[in-house]
Amino acid sequence: MSFDSPASGLRISARGDLARLLADITPDNLHGETSFGPPLGKEML
Repeated sequence: MSFDSPASGLRISARGDLARLLADITPDNLHGETSFGPPLGKEML
């Protein structure tokens, strides 16, 4: 399985590329947690 976005030049494949993508995470481009409010509906289970 793969995803191609010719406009951005982005190509993500289900095999092998995940490790490369994770290796590119740095403290400078890592964001903190985001709160979307309290659980609602089935999220409360």
